[in-house]
Parts: sequence; structure tokens; C-alpha cells
Amino acid sequence: MGRMQVLAVVILTAWLSSTLFIWFAATRTFRTADHVLKEPNPQFEEDAKPLAEGQARMLLRYLASAINRTACCTRRSGSFYKC
Repeated sequence: MGRMQVLAVVILTAWLSSTLFIWFAATRTFRTADHVLKEPNPQFEEDAKPLAEGQARMLLRYLASAINRTACCTRRSGSFYKC
């Protein structure tokens, strides 16, 4: 293989690996939201009482998506870039 082909394989491998890692991390945060609802902390349970059925799950999944969105951003000179 030539140098360009080796470089292409390295870049594609890094890209595929990072994609799989992000996929794993994102699904894990969404599963954590469901886990929190199945076994809630007493304080969370008290705070979530005013929410209608399903709203706590929607709120936690929204939080998980926000965490996933900001986790992909890179930090440079003290501020985050928009993703």
C-alpha cells in the first residue's frame, strides 16, 4: 500500500471509532434517564411530583440530549464552539 492509502485507512479508522464511541455514549445517557425514573432519588421524586405523567421522562431525555450535544464540542480558549 502507498502512503496515501495508509493515511486514508488511518483517518477512516479514527472517524469510524469516534462515531461508534459517540453512539455508545449517547445511548448510555438516554438509558440513564430511564434508570433515574425507575429508581428515583427521594428528592427527585418529590421535585417531579408536579409534573404530569411522562413529563419527567421527557425532561430527562431533553437533558440527556443537551449533554450529548455539548459533549461533542471542543473547548478552545475558555469558550465552547456551537456544534
